[in-house]
Amino acid sequence: MERQTNFLSGDRWRKKFLGGFALCAVLTGLAWVASSTYTEKMLHSAYEQQLKQGKEQLESLSESIEDALTAVSGIPVVLANDEMVRRELAAFSFAQRAPSSSREQNKERWESTPSLKQLSQRFHIVAKNLRADVVWMLNSAGECVAASNLGTPLSFIGGNYSDRQYFRDTIEGGAGRQYVVGRLSRVPGLYFASPVMLEGKFAGSVIVKRDLTHFERWTRQIDAFITDEQGVIVLAREKGLEFRILPSANLNHIPKDVLEKTYPRSEFKPLNIEKRPEEALANLVYLDGDRKMPYLFISGKASEHRFAVHLLQPVPEIARLEEQKLPFFALLAISSSLLVLAIIALKLHNASLKWAQQEAQRVNRELEALVEQRTKDLVLAKEQAESANQS
Repeated sequence: MERQTNFLSGDRWRKKFLGGFALCAVLTGLAWVASSTYTEKMLHSAYEQQLKQGKEQLESLSESIEDALTAVSGIPVVLANDEMVRRELAAFSFAQRAPSSSREQNKERWESTPSLKQLSQRFHIVAKNLRADVVWMLNSAGECVAASNLGTPLSFIGGNYSDRQYFRDTIEGGAGRQYVVGRLSRVPGLYFASPVMLEGKFAGSVIVKRDLTHFERWTRQIDAFITDEQGVIVLAREKGLEFRILPSANLNHIPKDVLEKTYPRSEFKPLNIEKRPEEALANLVYLDGDRKMPYLFISGKASEHRFAVHLLQPVPEIARLEEQKLPFFALLAISSSLLVLAIIALKLHNASLKWAQQEAQRVNRELEALVEQRTKDLVLAKEQAESANQS
């Protein structure tokens, strides 16, 4: 039988080495599964926590805005039934001015009319105490005959607002609501109008404006934005989002001149919202192709005032978990492979000690056998020599 010259020789250790490498490959696969499972578990936990918190914030914000808008929208409803308002609109007729009267001529005459001036002063008191920026009254032709900003450079009196949607809505006897940029102030605002009906006929409207800047304190508290009924973002904490449109919005049916009067622009960049494929993470999205930071996107219910509140919050915790997935996998894979290598090295060390001990025993046995054989040879030679001498 051929003697091994090295303790690593033979198929036995080759098979062990191959088995060790195979075990490392298996453990690497298990490390990937473990890191993926752990990351997904932590990711879903962070998502559910953020989603719950986001829904609570959105609900609270929506309720606050809804209450504020309801309070503001109630002002024109009350004033539309005011005796002074109804009396002035009943007495007002197109015969009070010539068809060729200019805005400045109408403004001068209506601001100097005692009863209309008194009504404007009353509107000023209402606006001041009920937190409305402007309160004004239009006749059936859409001309402003009384306003709370009487005597100011931006006085509405004399202007014609028959092209505004909030006025057109009241002609049919319904409430008017619209987001639009002020024609004189250039300040965007929410407009609420109520019709004044006399004997079943439309006599005019009472309108209230609330500047949109007053609502910024709500959007500053959380990452939220407000859209109008067209899906245009009219107010956002991140100013770069304003005047962008939701993916579902379609403004093609609105003429450009109307868009420019409403939003002082006619071109709008869509908000690129990319949803994740997992159904369990339905509210997690990426914004404008940036996959580094996921966002939590929740849309509130459309308000009766034709506005909607949306939550768009970055979720850095999920981004951190996804970034740590590969390092965590590498740590597990390297650790498990090092453990396998350590076990193999320990086995090699023990095997080398055992092989060295066996080799030493083998050499000792061979030396003992050689000494014994030499001794026998010497004894035999001695006996032969003595026998030869006797003969």
